[in-house]
Amino acid sequence: MTLFSFVRHLFSHLSLPAIGRALFFVLLGTGAAFLYSHTPIVNWMADDRAESVNTVERTVLYWAAPMDVNYRRDAPGLSPMGMDLIPVYASSATEPAGTVTISSALENNLGVRTAAAMIERLQPQLSAVGLVGHDENSRVRITLRAEGWIEQLQVAEAGDHVRKGGKLFEYYSPELVHAQEEYVSALGSRDERLINGALGRLQAFAIPESRIELLKTGGEVPRTLTFFAPADGHVTQLNAREGSFIDPSQVVLELVAIDRVWVRADVLERHSAQLTVGQTASMTVDYLPGRVWRGEVDYVFPMLDMKTRTQPVRLRFDNLDRQLKPNMFSHITIDTPAFNALTVPREAVIRMGDHARVVKALGRGRYRSARVEIGREIGERVVVLNGLTAGTDVVISAQFLLDSESSVSADLSRYDEPSVMEKTP
Repeated sequence: MTLFSFVRHLFSHLSLPAIGRALFFVLLGTGAAFLYSHTPIVNWMADDRAESVNTVERTVLYWAAPMDVNYRRDAPGLSPMGMDLIPVYASSATEPAGTVTISSALENNLGVRTAAAMIERLQPQLSAVGLVGHDENSRVRITLRAEGWIEQLQVAEAGDHVRKGGKLFEYYSPELVHAQEEYVSALGSRDERLINGALGRLQAFAIPESRIELLKTGGEVPRTLTFFAPADGHVTQLNAREGSFIDPSQVVLELVAIDRVWVRADVLERHSAQLTVGQTASMTVDYLPGRVWRGEVDYVFPMLDMKTRTQPVRLRFDNLDRQLKPNMFSHITIDTPAFNALTVPREAVIRMGDHARVVKALGRGRYRSARVEIGREIGERVVVLNGLTAGTDVVISAQFLLDSESSVSADLSRYDEPSVMEKTP
């Protein structure tokens, strides 16, 4: 209801004499004149006129639909959804080329969001899938240097666990018995030349020092020689049975320690330069959720895998509780050196094949595309090597629409800001 309609409605319901009606109009006119001359109202009207003048001075490029910026018209009107078209203004003469200005209403409808470029301390991590294996440095093969027969075998099959010092088997070899008898005879003769010769033969047969000390005490030479486990581990090979005949070319059995494991992982080729021996690493396996093992990089292979184009790397982990088993798949995370770098959110970067760029938020509805040189992508952040400085706001949503308009006239052949390089500790 307008002011005039309200007054007419009020007047029609007032039962006043003619003189009263005249007096009513006089008072109404006086109040209107007072309100018109009141300073705040005049100022508001002046501000409104100034805003109108400023609006007129800004050149309208086109009129766009609030919900679809691709719907453009040369004059005001309605969008296909029945909404008023919103003006998109051209840049002023003082603005750099490529600057686009949009109204706050269009910013809100597009859902424009920004974030500041900032210098952060980053701790990159490399992820890979690993395969648990034996520690090859702990692999021990039991061989014999004289022909003979296995007796009293204590190992039933491959996979059995043995402890260091535990009995493995008894071995009967006529050649070993004869060599021990010669040593005992040489000791009785007290001839140093004979003693040293007989002792050298025992050492050539790898007779344990404990047996040699036993022979020095005199007495009858034992018929068999007892072999003990040189370390804790489990049997990976068992090539003999009770009563088997053995010659020096055979491996009787093989032991591998299980209190430490090697894990081979394949890292992507582009990350191979970040690998060094001694880097810390963590590992998880699917069958024990929540359990994390800590280890380190033990060896970086000198060549890449031809088929997968990955960098093989070997890691070492303790396995004192024997929960890790060979041929088990695992998830590996390798820590690389930390460094300081300028970063922006990953969604702010527009990759164009031969270069990358971002849309800078200049304030007051102004935006402009700028070329940047990017580095590594770490989590949700991208390292910026050139083209930005810390504190610059960049658009992280609806940037493709703004970039399509700004890049038409922006100079994207050079960088706006000085170079910002990664800084290692």
